[in-house]
Amino acid sequence: MSKYRKKPVVIEAEKFDPEDSIPPDVEVVSLNDKKAYFVPTLEGDMSVRPGDFIITGVKGERYPCRADIFEETYEPADEAGPIDWEEYRTGVLRTANSSLSWQQRVAMGSMGLSGETGEIVDYLKKGLFHGHDIAPDKVRDELGDVLWYLTFLGNLFELSLEEIAQENLGKLRRRYPEGFDPEKSKGRES
Repeated sequence: MSKYRKKPVVIEAEKFDPEDSIPPDVEVVSLNDKKAYFVPTLEGDMSVRPGDFIITGVKGERYPCRADIFEETYEPADEAGPIDWEEYRTGVLRTANSSLSWQQRVAMGSMGLSGETGEIVDYLKKGLFHGHDIAPDKVRDELGDVLWYLTFLGNLFELSLEEIAQENLGKLRRRYPEGFDPEKSKGRES
């Protein structure tokens, strides 16, 4: 059986609180001094309770979601949205020293990549062997510096991050089609 991963999509949602305001598409039905609330969905009207979330999907469809399920399924999205790798590459090139020759750029990219990799290795070494705390924010920042030099160096050879990642993924699939195998890793060619 094939496995699938849900694509990451950004949705809009609002916590339903009839005491605060009722969205215009929510129908209110009174029954024996009690109110019930319904949201029109693609599958028909669905009830929504105070505290539930009303989600607006990627095609504008709306549907209710119980608060506990919403909290387990969703997390706040970065307002910037998913990374645009071409925009990132452009930002790297904008912040690079453009007065260098091609050979100097290759040297700077190689040395920078090595230096930044060394910085994260040293940081983790201090955490693992010297008792220092390891802060995920610091790891993220150091990996960001590695990514800058990787992008810069790849650009010099007209390679995008997407192309590098796709080729690497293909190599890993060929090398370990069933997942990592210590026996297959012994004596393998690079």
